[in-house]
Amino acid sequence: MKLISSNQLDRIKKIIDESIDGTYYGEYSTQDDYQIAYQTSKLRENLINWYDFDSNAEMLVIENGCGALIPFFSKKVLKVDVLQNNSSLNKIISMRCNNINLIDRCLEEFDTEKRYKYIFVDDDFEYIHQYGFTLENYIQRLMSLLTSDGILLVATGNRLALRNLNGWFENKKLFSQIKNDIEDECIFYTKAEFESVLEKLDINNYKFYYPFPYKDFPRTVFTDGSNNFMDFGHHYNSIGDNRYKFFDERRMYNELQDKNIVDAFSNAFLIEIGKDKAQLCKTIFAKNQYYIGKQYKVVTKIYGTENDYYAKKIPLTNEARNHLYEFYKDSLKMKNTKHFNYIKYDLEKDGSLHMPFIKGNSLSKILVFLLANVSKAATDDFSKYPGYQELINELKKEFSNLYSAMKEDAILCNPSKIFNDEFKQYYGNEIIDKQLLCFETSTLDLHLDHIYKRVNNVYDVIDLDPVALFYVPIDYLMWSVIESWIYTYVKNNKTAEKVISTDIICNMIGLDISNIGIFNTWKRNHFLDNDGKSQLVPFYSKEYLPKFINYSSLGENGIEKNSNDRRSDFGKKYSYFEMTSNSNFIIYGASAIGGAVKTILNYYNYGHILGFIDKRYNEISTAHGLPVWSIKDAPKEEGIIVYIGIKNVFDQEEIAKQLVDYGYTNIIFMPKAIIRGDDNEQMKKISDVYNFIIDLKGKDLSKFSFYDKELIPKTTEFEKIELKDSAIISNQDNKYIVNMPIQYLFTAQQHINPTYPWAEQSIISLVPHTLLYNYLWNGGKDNTNLYVNFCAYGARGSGVKMTEGWKKNLVENRLTVLSSMKRSLEEDADFFIRNAPEALYNEEYNYFNLNGGRHRAALFVFENYYKMPVMIDKDSYNKFINKEVVKEIEQYLNNNDIKLENPVSHPYFYDLDSKRPQYYQIVIKKIIEYLSKESLEKYDYIDFKKHSFGIISHDHGELKRMLNVCHFGVKQINEITVFDMLLDKLFKIQNHKLINNYDYLFIDETINDVASSYEKIDYSNEFKKVFILKVHNQDMIISKYIDITKYKENIITSSFFNEAHVDILCLEKE
Repeated sequence: MKLISSNQLDRIKKIIDESIDGTYYGEYSTQDDYQIAYQTSKLRENLINWYDFDSNAEMLVIENGCGALIPFFSKKVLKVDVLQNNSSLNKIISMRCNNINLIDRCLEEFDTEKRYKYIFVDDDFEYIHQYGFTLENYIQRLMSLLTSDGILLVATGNRLALRNLNGWFENKKLFSQIKNDIEDECIFYTKAEFESVLEKLDINNYKFYYPFPYKDFPRTVFTDGSNNFMDFGHHYNSIGDNRYKFFDERRMYNELQDKNIVDAFSNAFLIEIGKDKAQLCKTIFAKNQYYIGKQYKVVTKIYGTENDYYAKKIPLTNEARNHLYEFYKDSLKMKNTKHFNYIKYDLEKDGSLHMPFIKGNSLSKILVFLLANVSKAATDDFSKYPGYQELINELKKEFSNLYSAMKEDAILCNPSKIFNDEFKQYYGNEIIDKQLLCFETSTLDLHLDHIYKRVNNVYDVIDLDPVALFYVPIDYLMWSVIESWIYTYVKNNKTAEKVISTDIICNMIGLDISNIGIFNTWKRNHFLDNDGKSQLVPFYSKEYLPKFINYSSLGENGIEKNSNDRRSDFGKKYSYFEMTSNSNFIIYGASAIGGAVKTILNYYNYGHILGFIDKRYNEISTAHGLPVWSIKDAPKEEGIIVYIGIKNVFDQEEIAKQLVDYGYTNIIFMPKAIIRGDDNEQMKKISDVYNFIIDLKGKDLSKFSFYDKELIPKTTEFEKIELKDSAIISNQDNKYIVNMPIQYLFTAQQHINPTYPWAEQSIISLVPHTLLYNYLWNGGKDNTNLYVNFCAYGARGSGVKMTEGWKKNLVENRLTVLSSMKRSLEEDADFFIRNAPEALYNEEYNYFNLNGGRHRAALFVFENYYKMPVMIDKDSYNKFINKEVVKEIEQYLNNNDIKLENPVSHPYFYDLDSKRPQYYQIVIKKIIEYLSKESLEKYDYIDFKKHSFGIISHDHGELKRMLNVCHFGVKQINEITVFDMLLDKLFKIQNHKLINNYDYLFIDETINDVASSYEKIDYSNEFKKVFILKVHNQDMIISKYIDITKYKENIITSSFFNEAHVDILCLEKE
């Protein structure tokens, strides 16, 4: 358990003091934090409120907190002993209930002859190593305190929890829960580790439960008996600290469930460990809600033995008992029809509702299975995959059959018969003034998950609460079924939501969508009940897209912070606009996100949406029922608000600039200043509105109030670029530790050892090392001979005999070193900062020679990093930086609208975005490695001085400068821009010294004007190699100018640039 502050304790005491039965049902303040909810909320009981306790039994609770579950246990068993060595926390527990015995002692000091039917341990379990226990002797100790039929219940996190693998973290460090480090505050175990210990202790009577999403506030609890047929990983909000999210967790859970291994990756366990005579609980599944209202405190559970399961709704409060009783009476009035059989309930003495368990797959399960199969394959255009048409056909068939069955069983009613007081009490006063087909009785919470298809289009319907004993239009019911299925299974499926929507399915089955606005109003009014709000809304966490993380700069919630403002202020004087119900909106982006924004704005009746701006305007004339324009042709009336609804937030400011150029000023978007973490109050106001709207995407809008009417700054000008040094990590006397671009790091200086063949080589050329690493770590091709040859120079110089044993030891030693470096990279990235190798400035070539650290450098190349920490003396660093020219470039960038094509390998450019961020890794590095490997295989050494390159590129001279420092002759064939010349000046490249004759070519055929540059190539040269960057499956333009049949074609690599799949080829003269 995390430490509880004095302020938190005061708040916890206040909440408990105001609670009726020691637990809190109500709403939390936005000032409350997760810890307060964890210690007080009624929802904590979701973990165990379904369990069948013996009411005459005695129980021991190993506590490590304020006893959130103690009031529940005190009502379920005869007597509860609470063991906790903390008098102040025990006093809080004593405030919650009277019929308990508090023992102010720790387990290792607890000496008793008493034996318990139940022992429960939760928070304390993760700290047992701090008390000197191992997992084995801790379980053994607790089992010794049980009666012969006793049961130990252990709630704990899973070391291999899927959320741990997907960006959730504690103690401000990613993946901290995965490794079992005895120095960690908490230790968690895997299912296999638990089972191994239980086997060791000869314990066979146990059962695993899987609380989801986590043990703190579970919505559902699964077992091995239900994992194979219940939907594991249902849509949920992350709760607690903000987190990263690397992949779609829900889809991954479905995949793991399909492979029957989901249990190993459950976020948490509740383990029931029984003595030999113990009868374990027969529950296989339980489901709770997060609602505030006491009348909704109902747990639904499935129990029994295989092939003989039953379901039960159990009331947890008197209010819930009354609610279930009224619902039961209403359910008796539900009328079966020709096509719909409604489940029947039996009322039990304790107020529970007993019902049969419906076997088989629900309609939803059938469709989700098809959806999942297509989603696995689809990575770009969902509609192009073979299973797509089968899915569409099945969607149309099942929804059409369901709708036809509804229409056949419905009654045609006049408006006066439908829209009576009872209807309006649920749905509000808005009506449809015409005859409509209606159900005489129905369930208002109809979902495909609750519908099971039998033969001849007959359907069994389960979970009827709430029941409507008045006429409800079937078009509304059918639309609601479709809408809820889309929300639950298609939303956030980035591939599926592009081509499957509520409107599309409605059109498929002939459901009139003209009334959808009214349907939304009815649904919103139906869910306005405040008691139906989730108690945990204030603690929903934000999920961040991953980026490279510097572990030393994690912020308060573990999210990377940026303490330096990277740009000047956005602007000094502001005018403002506001959103009202009369505002006119245009949404930039007509894809799924734009559609979601439209839905949100429509739902809250916030203004009038005119249409969309989208760069695909020439392909789609309408989207989501509205027109689509180019930015040039879109309406320009004064006061129009533009919401930028595209996925890539890094492009939004560039789009905002275009919008300003066309006269728009009321723009809602994500400013770069906020993405970087700059402290800019005005930009934060814009981003707050942007975030509020986009964060509602995929949520139940009935549970949220819309953004308060607050003034929003207009966008009339943009921040000036202020280039700042982002490379310096630390300042030590006359040295800097600097994150230096790998492109400007080279091996030892030649003059130190004139005969050394590996001097003055780019560290990218250390292919003997990187190929060895690939072989040892990734199982790549065995190229150890290159590394052995590399080391042979030193061995010969030292008189070492290069025997087979020497070679074997050499490789084994490298594996040990590689393993150690990899571990440091993953667990202690600062190791490379503390041990940064010295880099000596080479003024002749304007790069740095490493003085040691060659294997560390090779690791960074192998791992595809762009930068590496090195130690450089300040004078040398300042010479390389060339600040005077940096200022010239800064001024030029602010006077000219330039979007970087690719990163510029200089410390003052690290923060600037570019169109091709991976250009170094995909183009520059691959070409240097390719040429280095070829040279080594042919000659056993690397000498690039004998070759020259002619280059046609649009990369601001990056490749030219890299080849130049690698000692190639270089000729830039296409026109050099002013910006490129300034960069050459920055890097001290003297173009007049560059050559005119060249035997190698590099051509970027993705450039728009590349054809005109072909005219400038000197074809009198004999080209031994031609490197081409081209769009995949497009013909090579070079084939019009040279006979490519004389060349052998090699594909070096492929990637994705500027919205296209691209290849890098090397044509080599036969």
